[in-house]
Amino acid sequence: GADNLGNHIATMTLNMAGYDITNISSINASGILLFNGSTGIVPDLDAGTRLVWYPEKAAFRAGAVTSDQWNYLNTGMWSFAAGNNVTANGNYSVALNRNTTASGANSIAMGNASVASGGTSTAMGNSTTASGTASIAMGSNSIASENYAVAMGENVTASGLDSIAIGQWVTGSEANSISIGKGIDNDNRLVNNKSSSLAIGFDRAIPTLFVSSASVSIDSTDMTAGLNVSTINAVAMIKFTDGTVMTSTTGFAGGNGGGEGGADNLGNHIATMTLNMAGYDITNIS
Repeated sequence: GADNLGNHIATMTLNMAGYDITNISSINASGILLFNGSTGIVPDLDAGTRLVWYPEKAAFRAGAVTSDQWNYLNTGMWSFAAGNNVTANGNYSVALNRNTTASGANSIAMGNASVASGGTSTAMGNSTTASGTASIAMGSNSIASENYAVAMGENVTASGLDSIAIGQWVTGSEANSISIGKGIDNDNRLVNNKSSSLAIGFDRAIPTLFVSSASVSIDSTDMTAGLNVSTINAVAMIKFTDGTVMTSTTGFAGGNGGGEGGADNLGNHIATMTLNMAGYDITNIS
């Protein structure tokens, strides 16, 4: 038989060692609700809506699952998961919101269907993936697949070591590359495939501006003709897509860039093609 305690006021501690308390409709606590202990394995409950504290793993679960996301083997030590169908099976991991997975140690997954599988990685947004160590993926369908990579925006990929990709339909595929802007579409992405460089462009697959340790390149395709640069220092060479090459040992400096009221100071350089001065003079030659 069983005791029917009814509605009563306890006058001493109720020791339930070796027994469970089941079928509780609610718990009303006016003070601290304390769950103390470091032992105890929660049985695999599979699908359900529940609040779970795993003493043995010091792990916490709150929300609902439709499968085995909160079973013992899918629960990381010192992990936290709250939401719908979220999985935190990495040690010290956090999974929040809906269908997210934090499987890397010290990882964080937030949003919808985001996955943080790299150690100390962070995935936030919609269907983002951070699989590299200490990588970060934010936005929608963003992927940071290499160690220390950062992908932010929509459909961007940072697949190079220490690479950064920001924008839409952008890829940084080499180590220490930075890609910023917008590609044409997902099949015609703005790609930086040169290590230790910066590529910037919008609505195009070829960067408008490319900067590396050795040169600066400007692609004028589909752009308004003309380049207005006041000063470029410590650059040995500027190469244009039409084949024009300018080299200098001191850098390049200019006036107003429009030819009205100012003049270009070409610096000390070596010409690599014919200088066409039709309609203009060369004056004050020392």
